[in-house]
Amino acid sequence: MEQEFAVKCHNCSGVVSNYTQNIHYTLTKNIAIQGTQTIFLSCGCVVDYPDWQVNLNTGECKIVDYTGKLYIEFLDEEMILEDEED
Repeated sequence: MEQEFAVKCHNCSGVVSNYTQNIHYTLTKNIAIQGTQTIFLSCGCVVDYPDWQVNLNTGECKIVDYTGKLYIEFLDEEMILEDEED
């Protein structure tokens, strides 16, 4: 498997080359209600209730937990908003 990116985990100083995300939903008669979210980093750290902080001008992405603790940060050029011309 080709490694797409690798960044340092600010929690354990390990290398993060991928992550998986679980989102828990509660099903009711008419709708599904989103509940908890968890991100599992390849370094072994787990981010409960993650907050994705994305700068749409630079493409800088940060994943922090509900307390504001930074876990990883990386550049995602696809997140950069381009000026639309009329």
